[in-house]
Amino acid sequence: MLKSLFIFILMPIFLTTSSLDAMQTSPRIAVIGGGLSGLTTAYRLYQKGYNVHVYEARNRVGGRIFSVLLNEHIAELGGQNIFDGGEAEHMLALINELGLETEMKRTILQLNYYENGEITNLKEIARSYHFHPEKLKIELNSAAENAQNMRDVLDLLFADHPMMHNACSTMLAGYEGASPEKLSTKYIVTLYHLLLGGLSSAHQNQESRETVYLNQLVVKGGNSRLAERLAELLSGHIALNHALQSIVLNSDASYQLNFNNGQSLTADVLILTLPCPVYQEVEIDEQIIPLQRQLNIQRLQYGTTAKILIPISPNQAKDGAYTNGRVVTFMNRDNNVLNAYYIKDYGYFSETSIDDLFAKDLPLFRACYGISPLSRPVIAIDQQFSCYRDPVGHSWLADPYAKGSYSCIGAGQEHLFTDITEFAEEKVKSLFAPIRNTLFFAGEHTSILLDVIGTMESAVESGERTARMVKNSLDARKAS
Repeated sequence: MLKSLFIFILMPIFLTTSSLDAMQTSPRIAVIGGGLSGLTTAYRLYQKGYNVHVYEARNRVGGRIFSVLLNEHIAELGGQNIFDGGEAEHMLALINELGLETEMKRTILQLNYYENGEITNLKEIARSYHFHPEKLKIELNSAAENAQNMRDVLDLLFADHPMMHNACSTMLAGYEGASPEKLSTKYIVTLYHLLLGGLSSAHQNQESRETVYLNQLVVKGGNSRLAERLAELLSGHIALNHALQSIVLNSDASYQLNFNNGQSLTADVLILTLPCPVYQEVEIDEQIIPLQRQLNIQRLQYGTTAKILIPISPNQAKDGAYTNGRVVTFMNRDNNVLNAYYIKDYGYFSETSIDDLFAKDLPLFRACYGISPLSRPVIAIDQQFSCYRDPVGHSWLADPYAKGSYSCIGAGQEHLFTDITEFAEEKVKSLFAPIRNTLFFAGEHTSILLDVIGTMESAVESGERTARMVKNSLDARKAS
C-alpha cells in the first residue's frame, strides 16, 4: 500500500519582473537527473531567474535518497547519516534555508562479529594491539607503498590475525562501499581511524573517552523531505519519467536530448548528474564528450552496498553494530527498524534472490537481536514514503538508474578520480571539467570534497558549485 506524499507549505521564491523577463529570454538549461545534486543545481539557477528544467528518469525525485515507512516508522533505503559528510556545512545550510528540521541519534560505535554462534567484540581485540597514532601512521604508509589495494594492506598488517583482518575488511567495505581488493590505498586514512576506535575522517575517535559514540543526523520526517521540498520550489520545472537515451550536438552548438519515452527537446546549456555507470546506457556524440573521457567516466568505481529494513521492537534494539562478514546491522532513528546493510558482493539482489539472501542471515538476527522475521522480504516500490509491514529492501547495484550505491576511489583510479583543476575561478575535478562552457557535470562523484566521498553533503556541494560555474559562464558570455 502506498502512502500519499507529504504535503508541505510552499516557500515562495520571489522573482522580480526583470528576473521573470530574463527567464523567458535566457538560454534554456536542462538538468539531467532529479537527485540531490540536480535539484540543488536547478534550484540555485532558478533563484537567479534562469530558464532551467530538470529531467528525471524515475517517477520520483530524490535519486539515491529514498525514505520509506516501515510500520509507520521512518527509515532510509538510501543516504542516511548527514554527518557522514563531516560537518556537512553545505547540506545543513540548505536544510535550514528550506525550513526543514533535523534530529540526531547517538549510538555507541562498536562492531561485534558473529560467527558459529559466538559474538566477539572487535573493539576489545583492536585495543589489545595498543596502536600508537604516530607509529600506526608510519606503518600504514609503509604498507600502502607495497600494496596495490586495501586488501593488500590488510594482508600485510594482519596476515596472522584473521579476526582483525575480517573486521577491518568488513568496516572498510561497509563505509567506503566496495570490497577492500577494489579500494584504493588512499583509504589507509579510513583504516587509520578504524584502528584507533573511530570509523572514518568524518567519525574520528574521541580521545580519552572509554566509550566512543557515533552521531547520526537525519532530516526530521525523512531525508527525502529535502528532495521533495526542492521539487516543490521547482514546481513546473521538473519532468519525471524522462530517462535520457541519447545526446546529439546540433549545428548551432545546442544539444538535442532524446528520451526513452519518445520525447525530444533542445537545450543551450546541459548539466549531467547521472551516476557514472549509467553513462553506459546513453548514446553520446563524440563531439559532445570525447570517447576516451566517456569511457573514463563509465569505469569509475561505485559501491555495492544495499539495505534490507526489518521491523523490530525497541526492547530488542541493541547499541553498536553486528556483522557476519556479509551484512552489518544497526538501528534506525527511533529503534523500531533494524537496518541490514549488505556489503561486498551481497548488495546485489532481486525479487527472486532477496529471500534466499535474507534467509542466510536469520541466525545473526536471531542470535544478536532475538528476532526471527516470519515474512519474506519484498523489493521496495520506487516511490518515496511508501508504507510496508514486512521486511523491505532495495539494491542500488540492481537499480537501472543508479547501478551502484555511491562513488569510491577504485584501486588504480587515484589520479582519474582526484585530479583537480580550475574553471571560472572554481575548483573542479579534471574528469568533470565543463566542456565548451555549455556542458557541465554535477553529482556526488564530481565533488571536490575528497574526505567525504559519496555522501549527501558531496552531492549538495557539487550542485552549489556547478550552479555558480554555470552562472559565471553565462554572465561572461553575456558580457562579451
